[in-house]
Amino acid sequence: MADGAEHSRTDRVTLPALRTRFRLAEEEAEASFIDHIKLNLTLRDGRFIALPPRQPIERVIRADTAVDIEFVLPAGITPDDVVTSEIEIKGYYRRYSELLPAVSDATPIPGRQERSRQ
Repeated sequence: MADGAEHSRTDRVTLPALRTRFRLAEEEAEASFIDHIKLNLTLRDGRFIALPPRQPIERVIRADTAVDIEFVLPAGITPDDVVTSEIEIKGYYRRYSELLPAVSDATPIPGRQERSRQ
């Protein structure tokens, strides 16, 4: 994924055989914003199938958290029919340092009264 909404991009990871469960984890001091996710399958007969997640997905993944995503094969498709699984994720991330304004002792916080130093 890319840094900032203006740089949103699509990442794909291809795996041999069928995989239907994935965990997206944010391990950095940033938040990931997921625009789109799907599972692309290549079948032995040459067909391609795109599957949506089984459940609604969390669109924001915060630092030190993870989201489990599951896909379900459509009726008539068996695990043996699948040659490759490709997870496709479109989105971006923002570093927390960019999301939070820098505040120093010299910067007054709105609504906060200064204490007099005596």
